[in-house]
Amino acid sequence: MSDSAPKRSRKPTAEPATKRAEKPAATTASVPHGDVARRAYEKYAARGFTHGQDSDDWLQAEKELEAERTDALRRSRPKKRR
Repeated sequence: MSDSAPKRSRKPTAEPATKRAEKPAATTASVPHGDVARRAYEKYAARGFTHGQDSDDWLQAEKELEAERTDALRRSRPKKRR
């Protein structure tokens, strides 16, 4: 046997689409993570720093911020004349 044959390097393969789809997004695409974290913390503080509702706080913060952002976008667009 000859050792002169070039060695093949294993290139990392892309993950199958099904695996990529299973990974949850860190946060809503249009709302920055830090903004959601800040709002969720505010909810936690307003509740008197009681534990056990962090997921609820996070989801509610995302929902509120997304709604605020959508409303702001609607207000900033000029109305179409008919």
